Amino acid sequence: MNNKNKSQAERHRNWIFIVYPDSAPENWRDIVTDIGAPWGHSPLHDKDENEYGGAKKPHYHCLIKFNSLKSYRQMLKITGKIHAPNPQPCESIVGKVRYWLHLDNPEKYQYEQEDIMAFNGLDVKEILRPSKTQQTAMMREIRAFIRENNIKEMKDFMNYADEESPRWGYVINRYHYGIRDYINSCRYSSKSEQNENYKGLHLIRTFIKDNGITEISTVYDFLDETAPQWGYLMDTNYLEINSYLQSTIRRNKHKVRINSFDSSTQTYNIPLVPKGIDLELWALTIKEYQESCL
Repeated sequence: MNNKNKSQAERHRNWIFIVYPDSAPENWRDIVTDIGAPWGHSPLHDKDENEYGGAKKPHYHCLIKFNSLKSYRQMLKITGKIHAPNPQPCESIVGKVRYWLHLDNPEKYQYEQEDIMAFNGLDVKEILRPSKTQQTAMMREIRAFIRENNIKEMKDFMNYADEESPRWGYVINRYHYGIRDYINSCRYSSKSEQNENYKGLHLIRTFIKDNGITEISTVYDFLDETAPQWGYLMDTNYLEINSYLQSTIRRNKHKVRINSFDSSTQTYNIPLVPKGIDLELWALTIKEYQESCL
């Protein structure tokens, strides 16, 4: 017996076949459903391309599960009624249903799970349920996404998952409360971290202001010697700290304190600084004016 005859003589419970809508009878789904076995078909594959880049003929991938073994000849009697050519034994139900959507072929058009049709109790969601290993990997991806994108609300995460990562759907439904608790934990940790950062920045600003600091290196020295726990702020908030330092330097440089001069007989009012006059030059001029009045 050659391989072809041997293959046709073998009996299997699960079979696959392809239906072309333009050649199948209109009631082809009813014909298959009336057999009574669980079965289903893919979304209409009308975006597939052949190896040369041309469009393939639109078709449905079909899967049927019998309670008993069926031979190739028995399957031909079924597929012949709907003009479906050459039925094949199904070696992997999960792999076949995943192929319906091209889940493992990102280079191909991605079809939607919602467009799968199932009959007589075929549970597509259960078939596509991720394995334990896959679930663990997805949960790692989810936690990393939450951390890296600073997610604070479950709503924001769910909106992203619906639009960009529907494949997370199963683990989100199964571990919904765990994901929610993780988001809450990240939010509380973030608030605590912000409070700690505020304390450190307040200390640095106070040091700069009260001591008239003019060099950023002095701030580094201060933190190294007095508050090393805030040293990381010089990396994460350097621009903010340096901006405050420069602002303080400018305020101190241009701040001119001129005390009004009073005598027992006369009060001298100091005129306002004319627009465009250098403050240091004006201060010197006022000082000379005051001395001339003594």
